Amino acid sequence: MQASLGGSLTLPTEVCAACNDAFSSLDTDLIAHVNLFALGRVSSLLGFGLQEDPSGVRLTARLGRLGEERGLAVAPPQVFRHPNGTWRFHGPSLEVLRMMERELAVPSADVTELVDPDEHDKTPVALAIVRTAPSVFLVRGPSESEVRQLAGTLREKGLQIDAPDEVTAWVPPAEVAPIDVRSSFPVARISRCLSKIALNYVCSLFGPNVALNPAFDRLRRFARYDEGIFADFVTPTLLDHAQQDGVRAYAHPERHALVLNQLLHDSLYRVAVQIVLYGKAFGIVRLSATPEPILPLATWRVTYFDHGQKTFEHLVIPDDGLRCFVNVEALVPGAASLVEKP
Repeated sequence: MQASLGGSLTLPTEVCAACNDAFSSLDTDLIAHVNLFALGRVSSLLGFGLQEDPSGVRLTARLGRLGEERGLAVAPPQVFRHPNGTWRFHGPSLEVLRMMERELAVPSADVTELVDPDEHDKTPVALAIVRTAPSVFLVRGPSESEVRQLAGTLREKGLQIDAPDEVTAWVPPAEVAPIDVRSSFPVARISRCLSKIALNYVCSLFGPNVALNPAFDRLRRFARYDEGIFADFVTPTLLDHAQQDGVRAYAHPERHALVLNQLLHDSLYRVAVQIVLYGKAFGIVRLSATPEPILPLATWRVTYFDHGQKTFEHLVIPDDGLRCFVNVEALVPGAASLVEKP
């Protein structure tokens, strides 16, 4: 997360390995979402699609990047099972096949799995081992059990390939089939990641003792274990476009912002964090609603992150915080007349 967003703020205590591992894939989902909606980077979301091959199956393919096949379809090296049961190689040369042979012959920890169930109206998906980077492999196929078993073999003992002594160069068909890329917006997973960010922000500002307040337990269980419904805790901006209008006065593409406040509403003290990345609002996280305040009264904090310089600055909004938010100059660091530094 830090590397992807140019962050530099760290927690006062270390994160346990189990939680760090659990959130890794959620972080990836959020970063992909940020790349699309804040930076307009579509290619990173396309990933590995499926393309019909003349051999009668669908194989892994992707769009060529800059300097690669002029942006046309690119098929990474892969060995795949043909419908007749034989295994074949799809790649540019015999040398690449020999390289795959050497890499697959030893156990590899860097193996991911992807299941693409066959669709009745389309060519079947081949069970395949795709080389995505040096000694990095994707095991892909229509059967979850086969994919899991093959990936387990690669991780535990490797795989011996009985390859031919020569490879016939692949000749693209006269009409290139389109690449079928499945994309989705995993709103619940992104909401869990936003919840983690909000809890970490509370921890960074007020310390672990406050962050471990039982009032935050429901949100904590949602973030860590996916307990509950995301709408009970998070309102993503994608489902509430008015949030973007609300941050225009103080958001800027050269910085991220976290905004925390505790407001009294309907006799409950409500703690919420709004997350703004590259000047775009991404959601509001509702951490708690309690009859007694958890944080000091009138708490309203803003933290700006300059992702280019990898620096951050905490600001404290005084009682006339609303006036600060409608006055963009008031939230420029150094405008001491309206913004106090802690």
